[in-house]
Amino acid sequence: MYLVFLLSGIVFIPQAHSLKCNRSICGTHDDPECPTKEIQCEAEFTNCGALRTIFYDVNKTRITDSLYRSCIKADTCKDASYNAGVFQQFYTTLCCATDLCNSELVPPEPTRKPAPNGSKCYQCGGNPKCNATMDCTGDETFCFIETKAESIFKGCATKSYCVNPPSMLDNAMWSECCEGDLCNIGNRSSSITACILLLTTMLTSLFVL
Repeated sequence: MYLVFLLSGIVFIPQAHSLKCNRSICGTHDDPECPTKEIQCEAEFTNCGALRTIFYDVNKTRITDSLYRSCIKADTCKDASYNAGVFQQFYTTLCCATDLCNSELVPPEPTRKPAPNGSKCYQCGGNPKCNATMDCTGDETFCFIETKAESIFKGCATKSYCVNPPSMLDNAMWSECCEGDLCNIGNRSSSITACILLLTTMLTSLFVL
């Protein structure tokens, strides 16, 4: 009898709720016809989120302004950016914690901070032989380096970009970060403090709709 009671208690233990979120990839942040579908989040993704990515060229002209919605880990719901000298990319996020709450979320434009912060990094926009340096600005106090085929990208990045990038972008390319002036010398950072996801403008490959 005691065993039956014990088993029945196990049967009726409430199951942990798995969050549902909207997933979408929008070519522009204000696309009214952006395709969306509902997805069930894995247990570690406790928030629904929206990620806005804005890409600027060397003349600070906006090239792309895209929006992504999906499940996201709560501790990665933060803004980030990186700058390779010839281009700069910003990421802003908004998060919420109830089912399908991200259907209307649109993160704001980033606050650009042009003032130098005292950090210096090597910069590279793809040329494997580049050795120019750049003064980092705003919150970009880390250096990064990423190698893909014959191309090398180097520059400044925020700590949030290096240590804990948005988890909805977990299929992006691996790169390296380091902290300290000009630590991203050569083809690898000389003082690696974290492996990061180098987020590219081709983010549409990161989601399966």
